[in-house]
Amino acid sequence: MASRSAAKGLKVVIAPSQAETFYDCPDGGSLPPSSLSINQATLLPSSSSPRPRKSPLAGPSGVDDFRDHLPYNMDTPTPGSSASPQSTVPESSAERALAEFALVEEIRVAQLAIHLFLNNDILEAKRMLEAKVDNMYAAVAHSTILYLQALMTVTAEDARTASKALRETQSLCGKRCRGRFSRSKRTEEQVHAELCYAECGLMLSALVLSEDPGLTALVKAGIRFKSSHSTYQTCLNILRDREWSCPELKGHFESGVRLGIGSFNLIFSCVPAKHAKYLSIVGFSGVSKVGHAALLSGGTLGALRSVLCSLVLIGWETYGKIVLGCGICDVDDATEMLIPLLEQYPNGAIVLFLCGRVAQLKGQFAEALEYFKRSMEAQTEWKQYQHLCVWESMWCHCFTMDYMKASELAYYLYKENQWSKTTYAYLTASFLLMLGLDEATIGGEKVTVSAMMGEVLARKQRVAGQSLPPEKLAEKRFKRYVDQNKDLIFPAFEFIYFTAGMSALVSRPDIVQDLLSLLDGNLAEIKRATSTKDRKRIHVDSIHTINFLRGICLSYLNKVDDACAVLNEIIDSDKSIVDDKFLPPHAAMEIAHLKLRTDDLSGALQYCMKALSFKTYFMQAKLELRIAATIELIEEREEALSGRPPLEKTSSNDAGDFYTPPSSPEPDI
Repeated sequence: MASRSAAKGLKVVIAPSQAETFYDCPDGGSLPPSSLSINQATLLPSSSSPRPRKSPLAGPSGVDDFRDHLPYNMDTPTPGSSASPQSTVPESSAERALAEFALVEEIRVAQLAIHLFLNNDILEAKRMLEAKVDNMYAAVAHSTILYLQALMTVTAEDARTASKALRETQSLCGKRCRGRFSRSKRTEEQVHAELCYAECGLMLSALVLSEDPGLTALVKAGIRFKSSHSTYQTCLNILRDREWSCPELKGHFESGVRLGIGSFNLIFSCVPAKHAKYLSIVGFSGVSKVGHAALLSGGTLGALRSVLCSLVLIGWETYGKIVLGCGICDVDDATEMLIPLLEQYPNGAIVLFLCGRVAQLKGQFAEALEYFKRSMEAQTEWKQYQHLCVWESMWCHCFTMDYMKASELAYYLYKENQWSKTTYAYLTASFLLMLGLDEATIGGEKVTVSAMMGEVLARKQRVAGQSLPPEKLAEKRFKRYVDQNKDLIFPAFEFIYFTAGMSALVSRPDIVQDLLSLLDGNLAEIKRATSTKDRKRIHVDSIHTINFLRGICLSYLNKVDDACAVLNEIIDSDKSIVDDKFLPPHAAMEIAHLKLRTDDLSGALQYCMKALSFKTYFMQAKLELRIAATIELIEEREEALSGRPPLEKTSSNDAGDFYTPPSSPEPDI
């Protein structure tokens, strides 16, 4: 009999007659695989029980020893050894065991590559995977790295390279999952190939838009997206119905299914109700709690994609909820999820970046800048990744009102990055205007506000036939800049509110108070100027913009009555607003969130409906996503107060129900 303990407490015992799998308990006992089944009762974590802080990827930090400490590690006797299953089992069973062992080895290669990648050794990870490109999981991992590189660089060459690799990998997966029509007769290799096929399709759907920004590409991307979604649903059914002979392979498969289904649920949960009913016709639907629970559980499996589950969930908390959701994120939850990742990858660039983002959202800007600096220094192979850190560092300096440093970082991005030259040029000019400067010397170069504003129109781009929202706002403010004798009113804070939100200031009343004082002073100056003959031409909408920012500051300072009075004034001024018709609906949403913070749920819902009543304004789709998420949050709180369960399921066959059968029959002990 051969046995060996593995990471995560897994011990595999292989006897001459059969292979039995047990999980070591902390008290010295063991659990049968059947006890690891997941049912609906355990899908949604209880608020009363603490979340286990389990590292998504166990093992030492040293790469040399990593292979021996992989999660779900399993000893399989080599052919010809005394414990080889070939000597005591039928040939078909022996062949199946060898095939499963080969698949496990493929997954271990991919797992080692992920470990190298998250430890900043990107070139070594690519080199190792390129040598095994005929290996399915190695091909998927290699294609994923090329895909991330294409998203970072936004160059046609990298997009073509990644697209070619993904198509070749998807073709390889398609060949290995032949016989998909017979679900019950699929081998372990075939079901894993099905999952990898779905992953490649999902990445291709996003990459198509990078290759061709036209309407045709948008349709192709939609078709691929739907195909990937359907394949994930098939994989979910396989996970439920299949009797797994190898618990390690089941764990890796389950982590992938949870990653895909969880991500889809989070994405589709953001869709407003009026659009969701049409998407449901073609099979698209999502519940945020189901998506969150799926990713949370996937992150604790200790399998191949567990780290990715955790990273996606942290990214959703720190970016997704702010950009696509209601704007309220659970920073404490993100901090808790980062603890095991930071222990596993203390110098990992991605983990350090997320730590910086969490610190930024907490209002700890000095700490956030330190994390972003460490993240940039951790890896130098992907320069575009460093630009993400520069971008967030720029906003940290903006929040602390260090506009000169912010302008230097914005100009650096304008010179070095290709994502949106229009946005960077506008922000460079905006920060200089915040300082009251017409020109400045940045990096030894003379930079003028007028020159940067001229680049706003010259550098515009279109994706899928549409202009980017930040560039649309920059274009609007360029016209305002011309109308107001080359001046703008608080352009930097207006920009960050309408593109990413100002929630980082909620926990910094000192900065909010300073900002409010500046806004009050600026408003008083404008009123004095309008009483003189030689006044500047101040656009009437600029006064409403100042009042809008004042209302936000007052709400962050918990001055409820004053904030509601200022924001209601903007709503009532809808007809007098000339260009910025997006101000009244956003003002209504700010009041809704203010009511929500004070537990006035009926008032919050009333202002959400008020915001929905406005039509045809700039960034309407983005605000409607926020309205939908806010209404969902209001309903959850109402259900909690009424004692009803927050999530009601009508059928055990719902896509969010992650019941999985035992890995194997419970052995006799």
